[in-house]
Amino acid sequence: METRSTGLVSGLCTPETNFTHQESTLQANARIGVAQALFAVETETSNRNSSGQRSNALCEITDSREEIPIIRIKRIYDPQGPDDGFRVLVDRLWPRGLSKARAKVDEWRREIAPSNDLRKWFQHDPEKFEEFRKRYRKELSEHMGSVEKLSERARTGDLTILYSAHDQEHNNAVVLKELLEEIAKNGRRRQAG
Repeated sequence: METRSTGLVSGLCTPETNFTHQESTLQANARIGVAQALFAVETETSNRNSSGQRSNALCEITDSREEIPIIRIKRIYDPQGPDDGFRVLVDRLWPRGLSKARAKVDEWRREIAPSNDLRKWFQHDPEKFEEFRKRYRKELSEHMGSVEKLSERARTGDLTILYSAHDQEHNNAVVLKELLEEIAKNGRRRQAG
């Protein structure tokens, strides 16, 4: 396993518990912040256990933390950012007026986009969003293989789900992101419905 030193934590933890190069800066900073807070508490109480040895409690706590992948959603018309990671478009139709070269999409997953019938029914009406969410999750449950592939991709690095809708709060990417985060949190395959 490839490791890197983190200063504060490297003296407390074994090499197996240091941070891998695959972790994003945000994840590493979060782990360091937790480690620093725990270190302060441990230092205030005692640096030694009853046998006089340094406690490994800090290492055990940070190791048991489950990694949640970073999944972002973004309009495909917005410029690509340095933190986008793997970019996947989840619309059934290619966005108007945008060339494939300018879109900088790593993958186009139309099979997990809402069906034409659902898309036409919804018409991005915020009042229909809760019902849209239920219906879309039902459709996603029929494509769990593709959803699992995206979930696996998110576990290996940052993932940005791209969509073309104008409404940033009421669209299919929001629902798909929720599902992917649930899968990551539960650590197992989960039904979408």
